[in-house]
Amino acid sequence: MLKVVAVDSPKQLRQFIMLPFELYKNEANWVPPLISDQKKFFNPAKNPYYQHSEVKLFLALKDEKVVGRISAHSNTQHNKEHKENIGFFGFFECIDDQEVANALFDTAYEWNMTRGFTSMRGPMNFSVNEEIGLLVDGFDTPPMVMMRHDMRYYQKLYESWGLVKTMDLYAYLSIRNEMPERIQRMVDLVTRRTGVKIRSLSRNKKEMKKDIETVFEIYTKAWEYNWVMCR
Repeated sequence: MLKVVAVDSPKQLRQFIMLPFELYKNEANWVPPLISDQKKFFNPAKNPYYQHSEVKLFLALKDEKVVGRISAHSNTQHNKEHKENIGFFGFFECIDDQEVANALFDTAYEWNMTRGFTSMRGPMNFSVNEEIGLLVDGFDTPPMVMMRHDMRYYQKLYESWGLVKTMDLYAYLSIRNEMPERIQRMVDLVTRRTGVKIRSLSRNKKEMKKDIETVFEIYTKAWEYNWVMCR
């Protein structure tokens, strides 16, 4: 018997976190997350995402065995910035069973629709500041930093339910040990024209705090329209 249940207890949260460890145990290129980090990530008191958006985690059980998981969540910051009315799903993991996948997607979709969203997008774990996208090529190599590694059959499960691609997402690997000469010339030119100085973060605790605040300010402004920039 198949059923989807909401994660409402520490035991269920642990089952949610540990499912990928079972699914990917024979996948050499899967990089497991730190369990302690996952516990913090799904803790509303420690993850600031919960301060502005709503999250619900779900488990799929077949004959009482955990066979899938998914999150359904809003992203008020995204909808406000990009003038959309869209809900999201993420953290999808599932055995190779279309019935299980359909039940998970149905649950996430219904959760989003009952909150007035007009469509659902994912996978987003929870936003573009975390892991996003579905791997459809490159299964023979480990994922790049902040990128997902998925089962080869996931694309079939997604498309059979009715999900379609929104955009392509690429990861790049650079094996250069030194900065290319052309890039260095550009850096030197910009430095001369603007008077910009390049230095490491201060080691003084007080000054380092100011430097980190500056980095956050630059990051926020640079990625203010990140979803649009990805198109």
